[in-house]
Amino acid sequence: MTPATALMSRYALPGSLGAVYVLIGIANPVFFSLTNLSNILLQASINTTIAVGMTFVIIAGGIDLSVGSIVALAGVVLGTLLHSGFPIPGALLISLLVGGACGFLNGFAIAKWRIPPFVATLGMMSAARGGALMLTEGRSVSDFPSAFLWVGTGYIAGIPVPVLVMLALACGAA
Repeated sequence: MTPATALMSRYALPGSLGAVYVLIGIANPVFFSLTNLSNILLQASINTTIAVGMTFVIIAGGIDLSVGSIVALAGVVLGTLLHSGFPIPGALLISLLVGGACGFLNGFAIAKWRIPPFVATLGMMSAARGGALMLTEGRSVSDFPSAFLWVGTGYIAGIPVPVLVMLALACGAA
């Protein structure tokens, strides 16, 4: 690979994204506002947080189809606990443990039982999705305590809390 080709392959995607950012900003100057940047980061924070974990799975040569369903199950467990009056820190911890247990089961099935990652995580996807549906009886979970809502809608120094969580996780992973 020539140095020019290596340079091009390394910077083609960030350069393209930068060019699109500039072109959209020229077409609509409001795009460059701090409010819009904050909104874009807020919208990307959930997927980016999930992608940080998936990066390690992909680097290890695996695949995980169950991530979205596990997030849904952990979220439903969290919502159900909060609705039953459980304290927020305890509900968050149990929710994280549920997600971690699902991940552990995936890893155990893949490493110890030699089930291919595609098959193991496909099974967990179905199990987690089914568990979430059973817990909620197919209904949405809403009306959380305002102290909990702050985690998703609050700001620290003008920066949305989910963005700060995303940045902390990305920095920790790096």
